[in-house]
Formats: sequence, structure tokens, C-alpha cells
Amino acid sequence: MQPLPGHQFSCHTSPHPSARSNPGPCLPPDPLACQLDPSPAANSSPPLDPDRDPDLDSHLSSEPHPGSRPYGADSTPQAEGSPSPDQALLDWLASHGAELQKCIFPVGFDMQGGQVRGVAAAQCIEAGDLVFQIPAGLLITLRVVYASPLREIMLRHSDIGGNGTLALALFLVHEAHAGANSFFHPYINALPTLADFGYIPHLWTGPEHDELQDASSIEQIRTEAARWRYKWTQLRTLFAERYPHVAALQTPAFSEDRFLWAVLNVQTRSFANGLESDFEQCLVPFADLLNHPPPGVTVDGPEWCPRQGSSGPCFQMRATAQRRHGEQLYNSYGAYKSCQALICQYGFVSPSPRAIILMDLAILPSKPKLQAMEERGWNGGRCECDEYLPYCRLAVCTKEDIEAVASGGRSLANAVESPLSVANELQALARMQNALEKLLEGCPTTLQEDEQLLAQLVPERAGGRMDGPKRARYCDPPKAGQPDGPTAGPQQRLHLALLYRMQWKRSLRHHLKFVAMALCATRTIAGWCPAHHGEADSDARSDLDPSDIVGYLESWPRDLLPISEADAAAAVCSALSAVRALAQAGKG
Repeated sequence: MQPLPGHQFSCHTSPHPSARSNPGPCLPPDPLACQLDPSPAANSSPPLDPDRDPDLDSHLSSEPHPGSRPYGADSTPQAEGSPSPDQALLDWLASHGAELQKCIFPVGFDMQGGQVRGVAAAQCIEAGDLVFQIPAGLLITLRVVYASPLREIMLRHSDIGGNGTLALALFLVHEAHAGANSFFHPYINALPTLADFGYIPHLWTGPEHDELQDASSIEQIRTEAARWRYKWTQLRTLFAERYPHVAALQTPAFSEDRFLWAVLNVQTRSFANGLESDFEQCLVPFADLLNHPPPGVTVDGPEWCPRQGSSGPCFQMRATAQRRHGEQLYNSYGAYKSCQALICQYGFVSPSPRAIILMDLAILPSKPKLQAMEERGWNGGRCECDEYLPYCRLAVCTKEDIEAVASGGRSLANAVESPLSVANELQALARMQNALEKLLEGCPTTLQEDEQLLAQLVPERAGGRMDGPKRARYCDPPKAGQPDGPTAGPQQRLHLALLYRMQWKRSLRHHLKFVAMALCATRTIAGWCPAHHGEADSDARSDLDPSDIVGYLESWPRDLLPISEADAAAAVCSALSAVRALAQAGKG
């Protein structure tokens, strides 16, 4: 079973919290769906099972988390002596079979000049032990949505019912409007407010977007924000004209702010439901309170249990190692996500060598090249740096290269995963190097200037680190309803933008080092002297891992590599040492 991109279920302990699932693509075998009851006692028992409706299955075959109340939820002031939203959530979970005895929430953890709320171990937990368990009946799944009063809308409009993010968001809007009459009221009442999402770039101003300095990410953020706002205007008209009886979806209850609140909660908190193979989105109360782990922490697999004795299907979290009392428990939002994906979807920055860039390939409109582009899933000018070199090989390949690939019985789209020839590789690497250098040169500030600005903004973090807090400690959490992290106001958003653009530039420099190494390796293979070509930039070649060289050389087809990978790697290392020596001599 595989989780959605961005969610692998795991339990970690290291000092680093952050904010949470991207839309994308589960339906439990015995789900407990939501049939709203207008009586005050409606939230005392789980909703009904939608599998009792035979029509339903045919249509379905197809980082920091504040604990404040949501926009549009029950706005009745909390009575004196009544439990807080956090405590009400925990009581509700426990009363319906959730096992949370080994967890403490909320707990505050230091992070980047502020605190975030997270979940800590209430006792020593051994590796493999169950940390917590949530019954499937407490999950908000698509089956729950389809069994609610929104069923007619979901079935009639595939663009709504078939969109996991949109379907779950509308359900949150509906249940928030129902207030205490909703079975899920304790959960919804503890979700972040719209104001708590100040760290999500979709809610930033234009000048704040510009501080990111990454045109690709800025374009994506603005496009997605505009798309959701346009979708709200469409839905508002549709619901007013065709579903006036659904009060929760009528103006003023169905406001743009309420809609965005629901969308952002789903975007940052949803999981892939592993109880069946479709892996559609769902919301898992309590599990969505865990923060993202720091770099270097091993990620566990999902723990979805179709059957757990007499308790039925459930979601579980198990420890990967021994956890001490008070240590923070983590859930990975995606070990391989790019830095752009993390900030756009979850509103936090974490070290990642992966970066998405705008492609500028100027590919000649030949049919084989265009077909290969389509087969490789070309995304309108956007790709990750890791995927850029194959596109560059494709851009510069000649008629002879294409014929050689065809004569070998290979697909051009697959062939460009490896060098096509020495000449093609040199041109492709030079093109990639030029593209990366242009991106860096086009930034209004350098990495060093960003580090200086960050030091002024956050003096105690003068080094500009972004790999989590300098320490984690067991402490009192921020109060519910107060800003939960370091990214609430304009200055904090500038802080986040600085962290992002620094990491983005570091990612580009990381790939430039790879290109420099690959150029040197290719020239070595061709029997050329790297120094003869004026490659004397020691910074671009420092800190290179010999294993990276071997990994690159292993991508070469055997008929193009005249010597073994190990001998070639030794020759490349020797050439790189000569280049660095020349550079140092030049500086002397």
C-alpha cells in the first residue's frame, strides 16, 4: 500500500515541527458514514453505514496545527468550566474507541524563533509498540461525504464528487454550519481558523509572493489561489440555483472565507485512506496533529488495519524506535517532496535538494521529440531539477541520435534517461548549467545577502539554518486561538520567504555542482583535459561526493563508457583535484 504523495504514516522523535496533504488521490470496507440528525444527541454516536444503499457503491467504484476553532464553526462562547476545544476533541475520540493513552497533546516545541504545538510520548514506548489507534468510524472519508446530505450534489456533479479535496472541503463547510448537531463537531471545532493559515503562501499579498524570488513557485501559488477563488464563485452560483434547500451552501453561510478555510484544512491535513486500494483522501482526527520530522529521520510505512480484532478497521501509528517520555512524535508529509511543494502545500521550509524549475528548452518541433516529451509527462514548462537533464538531452539530440536509438529498439523517451553520446551529453549539460546559472543570476539578492538579512530578522539564527529548532524541549504549548507558529504576521512571512529562497538557491547550487562534476566526467571519458576548457571554479566542485560521480557514471550505457565505472570515477576525481589546484593557484 502506498500513501498519497506527501503522507507516509510514521512515528518519529527529533526536534522539528512544521505545518501538513496535497490534493491527490479510501474507502474502508465497513465505513461509518455521516447521516446528520437534527437532534442535540446526534453527535453521541457514529453515523450510519452507507453500504446499506446499493446505489452508492456503483458510483464509488470509480505542519503546525493550531487548536483553535474554525471559521464558521459553532461560534458560541466557551462556557466557564467547559472543556477547551482540544480537550473536547480528546474526549470525543476516547469516547468512540480511540486509543491515545501513550500520547500527550498539546505540547509546545521550540522552532525557528517560535513554538509549535505537537504530540509527545506520555511514557517510554518501545520499537514496534502501538502509539495510538483511531477507529475508521471517526475518519471523514468520501463514503462519509457520499452518505451525507451532500450525496445528491456528489452524484450529480462528477467534477465535485470526483475531486477528493473539493468533496471533503464542502463536507467540512456543511458540518461546520451544523455546529453541535454534527457528529464530527468536536473535531471540526478544533481545526485551525483561516487566520491560522497565514503561513500558507496562497493567502499572502503580491509583494510577499515576490519575496520568494522563484518565478516558478510564485506562478503556481497565484494560479492555484485564483483557481480556488474562481471555483468558489462557480459553486456559489450552482448551489443558489439548484440546491437552495442546502442551507450550509447558501450565502452568507457559504462565504469565500469559509470555503478557503475548508480547502486549506483538507490540503494541509488529509491522508490517503489505506483501508482499500484506491487511496483517496480522508481526514484522520488526531493523526493530523503530528508534525513533519527533521531531515535524516527514517520514514515508516502506513499502518492501516482492515480488521483489528473486534474493534473493526482502524488507523494505527507504531513507533520505529524507542521513544522517551516527552519526545515529539512525527508523521512524514513526504520524504521526496520538493522545497516548492512543501511551502506551497503546507507552508513550511525543510532542507530538500529537489527544486522545480521552469524549462526553457527551445525544442525544435520534430515529431519524435514532441512525442517523447508527451511520453515523459511534460508539464507545460515545469519540471524538477532531477528531471531537467533528460529534457536537455532530448532538446539537443540530433537526427543521428534519434536514428541510433531507434536502431537499438529503444524508445526515445526512455533512452534520454541515459547519455545518448558524448557530444549530446556535453551539449545537454552545458544547456542545463546555463539555465541554472541564469536562474541564480536573476535573483535580486544573493544567498549571502539573504543570510545577512535573516541574521538581522532573527539574530539568534544568524547561520540561516532551516532544519528545525536548535533544541526541542518539553514545555507549555501556545494557547489555543493564538498564533501557533513563527509565520503569522508580515514579518514572520518574510522570515519564511527568506528561508524558502535560501533553500531554493542552495538547491540550485547543489545541482550546479552535479552538472560541473558530470561535465568533468564526460570530458574525461572523451579523453579531454578539463583544465584545457577553463573549468576552474573551485566552489562549483567543492564538497563533491565520489559516490555521486560513480552514480552518474553508472547511468552511461556500457558501449559509451570505454572503462569501468570505478576507473572512470578515479579519473574524474583526479581531474577534479587538478581543477581545484589550478583554481587555488589562480587565487594565490
